[in-house]
Amino acid sequence: MAAKKKPRFNGNVMIIILTAVGAAVAAGVAAAVEGITKRILTRKKGGRKPKVKS
Repeated sequence: MAAKKKPRFNGNVMIIILTAVGAAVAAGVAAAVEGITKRILTRKKGGRKPKVKS
Protein backbone atom coordinates (compact mmCIF):
# COMPACT_ATOMS: atom_id res chain seq x y z
CA MET A 1 0.00 0.00 0.00
CA ALA A 2 2.54 2.58 1.13
CA ALA A 3 5.75 2.52 -0.88
CA LYS A 4 7.48 5.20 1.22
CA LYS A 5 7.62 5.03 5.00
CA LYS A 6 7.10 8.51 6.41
CA PRO A 7 7.87 9.42 10.06
CA ARG A 8 4.62 11.41 10.14
CA PHE A 9 1.68 9.15 9.34
CA ASN A 10 -0.99 10.90 11.40
CA GLY A 11 -3.12 11.51 8.32
CA ASN A 12 -3.18 7.84 7.33
CA VAL A 13 -3.81 6.74 10.91
CA MET A 14 -6.72 9.17 11.20
CA ILE A 15 -8.20 7.92 7.92
CA ILE A 16 -7.90 4.29 9.07
CA ILE A 17 -9.42 5.10 12.46
CA LEU A 18 -12.25 7.10 10.88
CA THR A 19 -13.02 4.31 8.41
CA ALA A 20 -12.96 1.70 11.17
CA VAL A 21 -15.19 3.79 13.44
CA GLY A 22 -17.49 4.59 10.54
CA ALA A 23 -17.82 0.91 9.65
CA ALA A 24 -18.52 0.00 13.28
CA VAL A 25 -21.12 2.78 13.61
CA ALA A 26 -22.73 1.77 10.31
CA ALA A 27 -22.91 -1.86 11.46
CA GLY A 28 -24.42 -0.81 14.79
CA VAL A 29 -26.98 1.44 13.11
CA ALA A 30 -27.89 -1.31 10.63
CA ALA A 31 -28.35 -3.81 13.47
CA ALA A 32 -30.48 -1.31 15.42
CA VAL A 33 -32.61 -0.52 12.36
CA GLU A 34 -33.12 -4.24 11.70
CA GLY A 35 -34.16 -4.81 15.31
CA ILE A 36 -36.55 -1.83 15.26
CA THR A 37 -38.10 -2.91 11.97
CA LYS A 38 -38.56 -6.44 13.28
CA ARG A 39 -40.20 -5.09 16.45
CA ILE A 40 -42.51 -2.84 14.42
CA LEU A 41 -43.45 -5.70 12.10
CA THR A 42 -44.16 -8.03 15.01
CA ARG A 43 -46.22 -5.31 16.74
CA LYS A 44 -48.23 -4.70 13.56
CA LYS A 45 -48.87 -8.44 13.26
CA GLY A 46 -50.04 -8.45 16.87
CA GLY A 47 -47.52 -10.98 18.18
CA ARG A 48 -44.41 -10.23 20.20
CA LYS A 49 -42.51 -13.19 18.76
CA PRO A 50 -42.39 -13.69 14.98
CA LYS A 51 -44.50 -16.77 14.26
CA VAL A 52 -43.82 -18.66 11.03
CA LYS A 53 -46.89 -20.43 9.69
CA SER A 54 -45.94 -23.44 7.61
